Amino acid sequence: MLVAGDCNEYAQTHAVFAPFDDLLTELDVAAGVPAAERYTYLFDQNSQQLDHVFASAAIVAREGIAVEHVHVNSWAASESARASDHDPSVARVQVC
Repeated sequence: MLVAGDCNEYAQTHAVFAPFDDLLTELDVAAGVPAAERYTYLFDQNSQQLDHVFASAAIVAREGIAVEHVHVNSWAASESARASDHDPSVARVQVC
């Protein structure tokens, strides 16, 4: 199982993500993405991760998991050059 989207919340916000405890793992953690690269949004020059992908243990156990947050919007030269206020995230998982 995969759960993904613009959650507009931090992964450590227990009130929101408590149902995932012991069921799902953040895909960034499973893929070994460095903590400094896990941001998908900038606010007042503070990087934040508000977009998440969570995976079940069965998917996390498979080989070849990869995640990249493509920082094309966060570091655009101007707001008018942005396609969105969030950066896209790309993940590769083996589903079968």
